[in-house]
Amino acid sequence: MRKNARLIMILSFVLFLVSCAINPVPFRGPNGNQAYSMRCPPAVGGLDGCYQKAGELCPDGYWIVGQSAKLSGVVVMPVGSGFMGVPIRHNTLAIECK
Repeated sequence: MRKNARLIMILSFVLFLVSCAINPVPFRGPNGNQAYSMRCPPAVGGLDGCYQKAGELCPDGYWIVGQSAKLSGVVVMPVGSGFMGVPIRHNTLAIECK
């Protein structure tokens, strides 16, 4: 039974990570240009994933107009004969295209 519980926990964690994506929300930036706000989940590279998406959205470059990070939870993972808490941080990034 313990083996099944461990497998279910691992599969649940994987499903949680796979369900995350970077979805930019457009808005008008402080300089009047097209801007985007996006959540940067760890499953898609965190801030690195958002920077990559920003480069796709703004091929001529962009300014960072806002950035934040917060702890959104802890996932408990089985390790050896015990468990370990893994913090889940979610970053947000707001950019304005040049």
